[in-house]
Amino acid sequence: MKEFKNYNEFAVCTMQENLQAAKICLDTPKESDSNSCYGMSAIILLSSVIDALGMFYRNGTTWAPISEQDVKNKKLGKATEHFGKFYDKFLSNSSYDRSFFVGEFYDYVRCRATHNNVLGPKIKITINKSANGIMFEKKHPSASTTVYLNELYNEVQNAYNLFLAESRITCVETMQPTTGSTIYNFATYVKNKAVRGMSFFKRKRFR
Repeated sequence: MKEFKNYNEFAVCTMQENLQAAKICLDTPKESDSNSCYGMSAIILLSSVIDALGMFYRNGTTWAPISEQDVKNKKLGKATEHFGKFYDKFLSNSSYDRSFFVGEFYDYVRCRATHNNVLGPKIKITINKSANGIMFEKKHPSASTTVYLNELYNEVQNAYNLFLAESRITCVETMQPTTGSTIYNFATYVKNKAVRGMSFFKRKRFR
């Protein structure tokens, strides 16, 4: 069994997994094309981490922990707001324009990829080992914007590292033998080390 002491620890561990998985997607060639990689999967994973990091900075440039009450009362903000907070905290000095990042990139990449497994209109995606990127076409070719996935991965990984240094949250899992299923408990431990009952947050893996 994996038990996480609180939502903050759970989110940190999940972001770590998503970043590791995104790196594998970018570094692993497809069987059908040795020069290609799993770019769409990487986009979905990186967008998830961006969203989560922005959630921690929902109140400004100083991180704010997630409480059980915040989750219960749905006070963690919206994904559109999280992308803006992520930009303000981590990308304000990058080559990305804020209006582009919280506008076109959010709408045509993050949302379309996550919800529909496609990209928005007037977007070209080139996925290969030498130049994997997403090109946003403009009326004038010289005004087109390209987001390179390797660069985006580096930006998100650096942001995650900075967040860890600031929050000092560590990813520590309590491992116990299982009997065919894995249950993730999100709630806070009580004195007897039992977990508060939150059955709707439990997920099982069935054989």
